[in-house]
Formats: sequence, C-alpha cells, structure tokens
Amino acid sequence: MEAKNLSGHILVVEDQEPNRIVLVELLARMGINVSLAENGQEAIKFVESSSHVDLVLMDLSMPVLDGIAATKLIRELSGTKKNVPIVAMTANAFADDRDQCIAAGMNDFMTKPINASNLYQCIKKWVPTQISNQSHESTMAIGVSDDVAPELHDADMIAQLERDLSAGALPVMIEVFVNTLTDKLTDLEQATKKSDAKLIGESAHAIKSSAVTYGANRLAQQTAALEVSARAGNLTDLHEQFEAIKSTLHATVDVYSSLF
Repeated sequence: MEAKNLSGHILVVEDQEPNRIVLVELLARMGINVSLAENGQEAIKFVESSSHVDLVLMDLSMPVLDGIAATKLIRELSGTKKNVPIVAMTANAFADDRDQCIAAGMNDFMTKPINASNLYQCIKKWVPTQISNQSHESTMAIGVSDDVAPELHDADMIAQLERDLSAGALPVMIEVFVNTLTDKLTDLEQATKKSDAKLIGESAHAIKSSAVTYGANRLAQQTAALEVSARAGNLTDLHEQFEAIKSTLHATVDVYSSLF
C-alpha cells in the first residue's frame, strides 16, 4: 500500500493488542492521527474529553464495557460529540450483530480481517478529507468454508500485510500475535475446566479475533465454532473442541514463528 495523504483524528477502540498494532500502523501510513482505547469505558471518556474526533472504530466484544453499550452511552452525550460517526469492527458476521449495531446507533459495520482496502474505503466514507489520486489496490477478505479444513496460515494474506505495512513492521507484529496466543489459550483452558459458557465464548472470541486479522484460518474456524456453541449454551463437545483448538494453536505458533 502506498502511503496516502489523508487527514483526520480517529479513535480506535480494541482490546486485543495484535489487532491494535495493525490498525495503528495502517492508519498512520495513511496520514491519520490515531488515539487508542482498550474498552468502551475508555472510549466514552475520550470522546467526552477530546476537542474533536472524526471517527470511532469500535470493537464489539471487549471487557469492562462492550462496543454496543459504549455506543449507546456516547449517543447520550451532550452537544455535537454524541454525533461522532461510529463504525463497528468485529470478527462475527452474524445478522443479529449487525442489527444490534444499528439499533445502538452505530453508523456502519466492518467485518474483520480489516485490511488497507476496506479501512481506506471506511475513512473515505466517514471522514471529510482531501483524498489523493494515488492508486489503491483492493484485496479480498479471507473466507473460511465449513466444508474444507483451512490452512494453518493464509500465505496471500501475510503477503498483503507485508505490502500494506511499513518495512520491518510485520515480524514485530507477528511476534506479538504469537505471544498473545499462548496467553489466550491459558484463559480458554481455565474457562473450559469451569465449563463456564460465557467465559468460554469470550476466550474463544479473543483468539478468533486475532487469528482472523493475521490469516490463521484454521484456528479462526475452530474458535468461531466454539464461540457459537458457547453462545447457544451447548457444551456437549467442549473438551474435544478445546483439544482440537489447543493442537491447532500450537501448530499455528510454530508456523508463524518460522515465517521471519
């Protein structure tokens, strides 16, 4: 991706560090001034105290306060601050998630993985700016079929990230991604031992969110399936699902650790 001469102030609200660093890098290369919040409560405080924010990119599933609740409270702020455009970011593509976003007062919806192409289009749509005439290469979002076991890593997506990011940035980001996976597996294992459907769903979502961003397709598929089961309160195959995720996660760590 060629750097673009854009402008504007965007608040990124995302609890997963591997996802935050990709978004910050992509936005900075476009010339955007970026601020960060790790949960909805921080986002509300920032919007309320900031002199101006052009756009809020809001993750949905976060600790402390989720994106839906945060958006509702932002829409209750006084003055023009309540009107800031808010775009949802989620690894879920469920229709009810989209409906909740609109009902909460969000303006738009982006499905992860968020790349330079869809991020650029979002900024073009919601942030008033002078856009240069430089060419923009579009990319396809990854698709994961339920009928075919996906690869451990999407080589095309890794190559696209290399093109989108500044030189030398991707190896550092992948190191963060790999280190985070190990921590998230521990969280999922503890939730599994407790058979706590809510915690299992949250832990599976956290792994899936980062896996989607970095093209770890098999891990994303397996954790997505577990998240859906946990949402429905169906823990019948919990231990089998966990063991499959554990095996895939370790294999994913090995593959990504050897990329650079």
